[in-house]
Amino acid sequence: MNWMSVLATLTCGRAGVKSLALLEVTTGVRKFWMGAGMDSYFEKETIQEMRDLPLSNLARKIGLNFEEWFSHAVKPLPETFRVNPHHPDKEWAQKIIDKLGGKPVQWLADVDAWQMPWPRGKAPDEYSKAMIQGLHDIGCITRQELVSMMPPLVLKPQPHELVLDSCASPGSKTTQLALMQPLAGIVANEPNAGRLNMLVTNCGRLGIDNVAIIQHDGRFISKIPPPGFDAVLCDVPCTGSATMRKNRGVWWNWSPKDGRDLFSLQVEIVERACLLTRPGGRVVYSTCSMDPIENEAVVLEILHRCPWMKLEFIPVEDLYAGAVLHPGLNHWPILDESGEEVIDDFESLANFSHSHLPPRLRKKGKKTELEMDLSPCVRIYPHDNNTGGFFVAHLYHDVESDVSDRAVTLRQQPPKPGFDSIYPTPKPSPHALSVVTDDAKNEIETQWGFPFEKWAWWQRGKRVSLSLPLLFDRLYAPSVPRNKWQSWDGMSWHPLKVIHAGMPVFAENKGRWRIRQEGLQVVRNDLQNRVIRLQRSQLIRLIEEESLPIDEIDTEGLRGPVILSSDFVMIPGWIGAHVTPMANKNLKSLTLQRLKEEEA
Repeated sequence: MNWMSVLATLTCGRAGVKSLALLEVTTGVRKFWMGAGMDSYFEKETIQEMRDLPLSNLARKIGLNFEEWFSHAVKPLPETFRVNPHHPDKEWAQKIIDKLGGKPVQWLADVDAWQMPWPRGKAPDEYSKAMIQGLHDIGCITRQELVSMMPPLVLKPQPHELVLDSCASPGSKTTQLALMQPLAGIVANEPNAGRLNMLVTNCGRLGIDNVAIIQHDGRFISKIPPPGFDAVLCDVPCTGSATMRKNRGVWWNWSPKDGRDLFSLQVEIVERACLLTRPGGRVVYSTCSMDPIENEAVVLEILHRCPWMKLEFIPVEDLYAGAVLHPGLNHWPILDESGEEVIDDFESLANFSHSHLPPRLRKKGKKTELEMDLSPCVRIYPHDNNTGGFFVAHLYHDVESDVSDRAVTLRQQPPKPGFDSIYPTPKPSPHALSVVTDDAKNEIETQWGFPFEKWAWWQRGKRVSLSLPLLFDRLYAPSVPRNKWQSWDGMSWHPLKVIHAGMPVFAENKGRWRIRQEGLQVVRNDLQNRVIRLQRSQLIRLIEEESLPIDEIDTEGLRGPVILSSDFVMIPGWIGAHVTPMANKNLKSLTLQRLKEEEA
């Protein structure tokens, strides 16, 4: 594997972050000037030079209106984000965003997406900057490109489904899937240990309890209990050739060879997803690239390798009503390193991989293959809807396909004579995530009066997490195929390497289990004990002065961890010599602002 594929494997995550240009793996990236205005450009001399770069040639060769595309491609992206539909302060956050000049994005159905009147990361004043950052930090909003919100809408998780995000970090699509359908179990995969914390943090910030995070190379994700995943999202590592509006180095770093180098990695990630998807399930493939080698050519190769998968039309009128979209390409150019097209005949293309060619130029034996229609794929470009660029394809595991053509990864045969059908799982590490101990569970119930049956309970060290029971029922409890004749014993995550499951809600301190700030979002409606009701004026003073004397508040004789509540507000607290709020700066600041607004 070449150096580019290795880097992509290590950075398997969100398309914009995983793009090679953003990593700045080459030297001499051209410096550029850009002001804060939405119409700011590069310097004129630089713009003229950019017209002749390979990236510009790619846009010409795939049939775009070059001037229209180029005029948008050199502009900065607007600031966009989506609102957490389950956050208790959602409506208040929407009012704040509206006052700052934000406008709802109408063409993204079923997403509360907003666009601000300033470029990405360029808020016009300190107040706007602080408010957006604060709303993001407390989980009211998530910064995300509009085109990045498109693939989860195609996948559309349903209640009680098990869904895999095979290249998940930093988690914008993972969290979107989880919030779209809280009754679906989302398995987020990230191979890079350095990026796992970002994924865990984003799930925690949003108060999500239906995500399990695993650490595997996307090409070799372990088997899971039958019937497999109901749906898989493959937002794979790519060159990021469609992210030129935010990753400016793409202009000078991108080369046609880059996409060809990543092609095998992309195909192998999607192929593994297709092998782990149950009959009737679906796989959504997406990139933030314009290059057909990374897009339609990958889909075409998957359809040949996995004949049980069928390409489906995306219901764009239902999902993206009013957006300008383009169908997938059925023919594309093969470009040299300058971005010029190689002559379109078999002799000239002999030095290029057969798998990179469009349908009518691919050979099967001595014959040209029949045309395969790739128009059900969807393309979006920067000039279409004032966004970045993206590609999305929807594949379906056909239940009517010949059984011999279907995925065999999870299929088993009768036990082999002389072999036990059940194989014992390895002993887990002492630091592994495991089912909570009875002692910890009983202590939490005694202190907080908490319902057991609503969640699955997990423990690592002095933290207890709560998750959707489906993660226990579909991944932990059942046995898992080991080979054709044997299965690993159940009641274990093995062979999946599970790093995190659900939401860390409780943390133990000297025998007392306090509720963490992020965890409060999950359990706020189920608390029965240790909730202290305060007057609005008391809570305002408590936050402003950082603590209050114990005799000024009716603490009901409680000591240690409590929840402080007033009207619509709940924050963790601690009762010792004083009553103290246990919340971070952003939560206290925004809570104080809202309390004073309501009081006025």
